[in-house]
Parts: sequence; structure tokens; C-alpha cells
Amino acid sequence: MRSSGSGGAERPTCPRCGTSLWTDQPEVETMELLQLEERADELFLELNQTLARIRDLRGDIIVWGLGKNLHELRVVRRRRRG
Repeated sequence: MRSSGSGGAERPTCPRCGTSLWTDQPEVETMELLQLEERADELFLELNQTLARIRDLRGDIIVWGLGKNLHELRVVRRRRRG
């Protein structure tokens, strides 16, 4: 963790890039732990759903690409035979 530079308390930062993980949302500072855990669960579920959509789209892209390649191969084969 690195200091915010303002002489304040230590604020969490990303170990890779140093980006501050501190939120500027005052309502979060007053939330109870249970509320924060529920919000974290909601965000985790949303992240998992987004990742599932990305995997589905990747699969669709791969299938589309394979289908396109097969179609192009068939066209080339027909030209060679004809």
C-alpha cells in the first residue's frame, strides 16, 4: 500500500499499477459491514455474469470463424474441381 500523499491515512492501491482502490463515495464509508458484503456479492455475481457473456461471445466468434473458413475452403475446392 502507498500513502495518498496528502498526509492522510494509508489508502489501498493496486500492487500491479499503483491505481488507488479508494472510493470517493461517502455513502460507502458509512455502510455497515453486512451491507458492504452484500454489495460485494452483487458485484461478484455481476462480474461472473459478464465473464460468462464474454466466454459465450468468444465461442460464437470462434464458431463463426471456423464456419467462414470452411465455407471459403469449399469455394476453393469447387473452383479447383470445376
